Amino acid sequence: MIILAGIYKNVQEFKNLKDVDLNDNHDPILYCDLSRYEETKVEIDGKEDTYLLDKTTNLILPKSKEYDGCKSGDTVAYRSAQVKNGQLVKNSIQLCPWYLTVLGHSAYSTIDAVTNHKNLNDYNPKRPLTDGEPNADVFGSRLDVSLLHEFSHALSEDKGHTKDWEYRWEGCMSAGPVGCNNAESISYFAMGVQMINKKAYFTKEGKMALLKNKPNAGKRDVQMVMQPWTG
Repeated sequence: MIILAGIYKNVQEFKNLKDVDLNDNHDPILYCDLSRYEETKVEIDGKEDTYLLDKTTNLILPKSKEYDGCKSGDTVAYRSAQVKNGQLVKNSIQLCPWYLTVLGHSAYSTIDAVTNHKNLNDYNPKRPLTDGEPNADVFGSRLDVSLLHEFSHALSEDKGHTKDWEYRWEGCMSAGPVGCNNAESISYFAMGVQMINKKAYFTKEGKMALLKNKPNAGKRDVQMVMQPWTG
């Protein structure tokens, strides 16, 4: 719990989330589009490949699978670090444009919005989920959860920098000792606390239910993941 508390505290200390003087700023810069990048051909050892030119730093970067996923719809968000001469020169978080478009057209962009869904009081944890219901996976794709995931990546090593050991609820449950250093686990834990504050919880199957209807009050039932849902 001390590790978790430290991560949450340090994330809240980020101050500058826009493009500022990069020389002394290691807070993450938050981007909502990919316009700073220019795809360019580079020949290395006789082989030509596509790289990215970051026009804000003039550094040539590998074209990552996360960048490609941002364009194809396979990536929600990602953190990147640019290093020059062994020093961090840019710490950034990219929210993928397609993801923001989906959430921008949804009435349910945050955890609070989903828990205020009109059918919340009708949920019965004993019946099967239907496709239209906001199950636990839906909550993991909300903007606030995604941001916390990426912010934990953006921390320096001495502040609790997290890794992607596992994704989604099943992965978090099997993460074992690395769970406290797993970004998905960090964001899901905070999400679970927020759900309790909303007098709700998730069953082991990922169904959302109200605490007042919880059959075994002393038993731990939590679950969560990652596909945009628009209600």
